[in-house]
Amino acid sequence: MLKIVLIINDLIEKAKIKAYLNIANNTQNYYRFSISAEFNNSDKAVNYLYENDDIDILICENSVSGTFSGVDVILLAEKKFSKVNSILICENGDELHLAEHRVNNLSAVLSKITTSNTFLNSLFMTSVKQQKLKENIEEEKRKLKDYREIIDYTHDAIFLLDVDKENNVYYRRINKTNQQRTSLKSDQVEGKTPAELYGEELGAKFSKKYLKCIKEKRKLKYREKISLKSDDIVAETSLYPIIENGKVIKIIGTSLDITEYYKKEEELEHQKKHDKKTRLFTRDYFIERLSYLNNKGELPIFIILLELDSYNIYKNIFGLRKADNLLSKVVKLLNYTAGRDSFLARIGESRFAVIMQTKKNEAANNFKELINKCETLTIDSLGFDFSSQFFELMDKKVNIINYYDYINGKLAANKYENKFSSNSVFFNSLISKLKNCSFNSAQHRSSLIDLTKKTIDFFEIKDKEKKQLILLSKLYDIGKISVDSQILKKGKKLNKEDWLQYLTYVEKSAAFAAEYHDLSSLYNLLYHQHEHFDGSGYPDGLQGEDIPYLARLFRVINFYYMLNSNLFYPFCKDKYYFAKLSDEEISLEFEKYKGIVFDPVLTEQFLEMLKRK
Repeated sequence: MLKIVLIINDLIEKAKIKAYLNIANNTQNYYRFSISAEFNNSDKAVNYLYENDDIDILICENSVSGTFSGVDVILLAEKKFSKVNSILICENGDELHLAEHRVNNLSAVLSKITTSNTFLNSLFMTSVKQQKLKENIEEEKRKLKDYREIIDYTHDAIFLLDVDKENNVYYRRINKTNQQRTSLKSDQVEGKTPAELYGEELGAKFSKKYLKCIKEKRKLKYREKISLKSDDIVAETSLYPIIENGKVIKIIGTSLDITEYYKKEEELEHQKKHDKKTRLFTRDYFIERLSYLNNKGELPIFIILLELDSYNIYKNIFGLRKADNLLSKVVKLLNYTAGRDSFLARIGESRFAVIMQTKKNEAANNFKELINKCETLTIDSLGFDFSSQFFELMDKKVNIINYYDYINGKLAANKYENKFSSNSVFFNSLISKLKNCSFNSAQHRSSLIDLTKKTIDFFEIKDKEKKQLILLSKLYDIGKISVDSQILKKGKKLNKEDWLQYLTYVEKSAAFAAEYHDLSSLYNLLYHQHEHFDGSGYPDGLQGEDIPYLARLFRVINFYYMLNSNLFYPFCKDKYYFAKLSDEEISLEFEKYKGIVFDPVLTEQFLEMLKRK
């Protein structure tokens, strides 16, 4: 049903139009028409139209009484009543001047003498246009609803700002996300300044950004920390200016809560700068800090480099957990001696750097105190080896990367020169600890060394190999210090897990020797001391003469020594000894494993040596 308002002063014309409308309703069923109101005065008609926005068709006489002419009503309807389509009725000879105006809602201009067919055709054309307008309005309503839902339920807090001629900013509207964030409603914010809504401090912070957007007339994007009633958040805000005639009249703002992302970003940045294990700064950040201080000319800078030389040996023997504990103790020493204002970094696995900005004598005293503390550091009666260097950077023109390489090179050279067992605090303390272990007392170790020396004489071994074999007898089981003591004195057959743990001492003993220049030649001998002559041994399954000569000979020496003592001796996974055997019994054991475990030639020669003894 299409609703019609008549504004007709001519009673005859009004009656004629009503008759035409009846004809239209009686001759077709597609469009139905009803008169909602009729006026002979334009003023009353306009008031009615303002109060009723559901009118479809306006039929207006040009010469209607009142303030407005018919043309005036049509032009007013174009601006104020855009949902209405109009038909203008005029006298012949009326000068309308409609071409001067853009009138989209005027469907027809008819004279009072128009026939019914002309009127009805114009009415139906107007109805089609009105129907299309209604459909468009409904479509726009659906779009507007969709847009509103998109805007309201997006994660961004969206706001619309009005800008007056003096560049003062007032809130116009906020979406639902913004309402939830601020606990404000849209009708509460309309016409309010930032200060009125959020207080002077926060309002001034917001206004400063809005004013910048207005002055620069461009999109702004920035991060800001906001303290709202609900919570403190970090937001990423974008401002989009709406410009008309070269002036910003509105601003659309979007603000995304990135608090969690920001926290993760900060955490990643912290991780980038800090070593996870020690919480000291990283190598890259150390170089960055050094460059920063140097570029600023904050000289002199004093640098301490400290290397825990025993770290890898200690880790190989006692495992990562104990090695981490050792690192933490070194870090405590660094923090204690370097001072609160110093910059500490971990620049390698066991290498540390300290930057100090203080007087030279104070920096030198800190360095001296640190070295003294390191020299007295012990864990389970073990001491440790350190390399250290003290540097003074005074030249602003120095290339920091090259300088970093230089000071690291100096420390590496210092470490290399001190890598001898005779100079090693860790080596000597570990040997002392080994002598006190129940699996191999000092007395037993002395007996093994004596037996080794006698074997050397009998086999007429050369000087270089003689020295290696004696060292092998001293260090062959140093890796046992990390094996569970219950396994080393179990007194019964080892299960699979026990045996695998027991065998780790071979690799650990070899790795220990490899750390020192004067012991590195023992690596292969220590590593292959559990190989079997038939290839069934550990760790590489070497066979026959592929096994190093001294390793084959020591296998024989050690077997006799262990069976001639009262020590528990896991010989292999399915065989152990725990009692002193006679020489005759030992010979029988040799015969049993000759050619399988032991080199048969060396075994016979060794047994011959025992007989002559």
